[in-house]
Amino acid sequence: MLGTSKTFIASLCCGVLMLLSGCVHRVVSTATHAGHYNETREDVVVRVRKLDSSESRAQFGSNLIRHGYQPLLLSIYNKSEDDIVLLRASSLDIPLARARDVALASEVPIIPVIAAPAYLSAIFLWQALLPIAGLGIWLGVHNHGVKSRIYERVLDGDKGIEILPCERITRTIFVPVDCDATHFSLHLFKVHEKSFVPFTVQLS
Repeated sequence: MLGTSKTFIASLCCGVLMLLSGCVHRVVSTATHAGHYNETREDVVVRVRKLDSSESRAQFGSNLIRHGYQPLLLSIYNKSEDDIVLLRASSLDIPLARARDVALASEVPIIPVIAAPAYLSAIFLWQALLPIAGLGIWLGVHNHGVKSRIYERVLDGDKGIEILPCERITRTIFVPVDCDATHFSLHLFKVHEKSFVPFTVQLS
């Protein structure tokens, strides 16, 4: 009887993991290639790096590309000693996804994953309810962690970011994978000079 119970629990857990695997890798399948951009103009250094699937998973805890969003790391260094550089989301002529939409797309649905196994366990083997509940808690913690990392340094909305003299900032931007993220323009504003510094980003 004990051996049968262990076999049932093991089979149930395997089934849940297979179902979870299908949920995590849903939505979009696309091929991406990491690209880099580095240019200096008028004492402003702009670097852009395109994250691939493994880098996205390492940084955010989820492969956001599979969920429909290409993450780009945008780094800006203001080499000026006396001017402020202003960055806004509208400085880029590329459609940016909101952090909220990216977080929702990457979220693993907890109830659909654990509902059926929990129901079967309640009928046939109540001892399996404990690991299933633990799985639900783990999924909740996982979703929260992914969401926190997405929001951490995202360039979201159009609130201006002031880059002080000799300051370097790094922000993440998310672009829908059905948009071309390999070529776009970026216009930064120098506050004291009251002029724009244009960049043409090209990622290979």
